[in-house]
Amino acid sequence: MNGIFSPEQIRIISIRIEAERFPDGQALSLAGIEVTGAPVAVEFNMYESLFKPYTTATLIIQDDADLYRLADISGVERVIMEFQAPDFEGSVIKKTYVIRNIESSIKSNDYTNVLNLSLVEDIKYYNDLNTINKAYTGTGEQILKNIIKDQFDRELVIDAKNSFQKEFRYIVPYLTAFDAIKNVLSKMSTELGMPYF
Repeated sequence: MNGIFSPEQIRIISIRIEAERFPDGQALSLAGIEVTGAPVAVEFNMYESLFKPYTTATLIIQDDADLYRLADISGVERVIMEFQAPDFEGSVIKKTYVIRNIESSIKSNDYTNVLNLSLVEDIKYYNDLNTINKAYTGTGEQILKNIIKDQFDRELVIDAKNSFQKEFRYIVPYLTAFDAIKNVLSKMSTELGMPYF
């Protein structure tokens, strides 16, 4: 499908909350095709910035089943959103977020609260937990791929031309993964001496 599409055309497969402490690995389903009855998730907003290597989001929940108390939301639960955009023809996009905090809890009547959750993508959460003290050798692209694989267990896809620099050794001096990646990128350039993006 080419052209412009509206947010209403995005098909939500599921929005759910997961945590290790939930019994038998169960998840709280908030919205999507697997939810029977009215969805609990009222609004999900995802924000992407050119200046950050991760996305943030907000999730508004209509809590008439006392999920806040039953799930014992403490701020480190994962919110998994799976959706399908009309132009991706069948591929499901899965984004994992960590609840950063509960922005507000407003009582709308005697039985219902409206919760506003602030979310951050899981790679930001993992980035802030760990620092790296390790040496990497290779081209800039290889070092970037290795850092991302080691720290986030994800594959980096590079669509740009190769950088001009030959192989080098980079020792990460107790930095977060994002800071180490930024340092490696600052050492890379194109054949014409332009910054590598």
